[in-house]
Amino acid sequence: MKKTRRANPRSPAGESPLKAPATLNQAQNVRGGAEKILLVDDEKNLRDVIFIYLEQMGYKVMAADSAEAAQKIWSDQGGRFDLLLTDMVMPGGLSGLQLGALLRAQKPGLKIILSTGYGEELADAGVVEEKGFKFLHKPFSNLVLAETVRKCLDAD
Repeated sequence: MKKTRRANPRSPAGESPLKAPATLNQAQNVRGGAEKILLVDDEKNLRDVIFIYLEQMGYKVMAADSAEAAQKIWSDQGGRFDLLLTDMVMPGGLSGLQLGALLRAQKPGLKIILSTGYGEELADAGVVEEKGFKFLHKPFSNLVLAETVRKCLDAD
């Protein structure tokens, strides 16, 4: 589902789902871009915060709450994305790892970042890197998000 309105990026408790908001000033020193990003996360508050932050950095962002919704957006947009930033564990049958593999099969040059608060063992075992994906452990700061996205987009 395409994000068309700005939701309040704060959780009900009034705290941002991203940690260390003080790093925002440091993150502003990381170069943004005009690349197109498909963001997939089933956690609405986190998805909204990431969506707004990446847009503020200049990226064109479309967001989905499931792998199935992401596939529809992908199809509607003709696969014209530079980066897939997806949660690894999602409801509905397809994991972020599976979604990434499926979309990369359609567009071999697609850059992919998998994010989760779980799954360090997958990253340690080399599963993520073996597939050529980058790993972003939750919770992350604005600075880590900005750096990871930029490094992934700039990688060969």
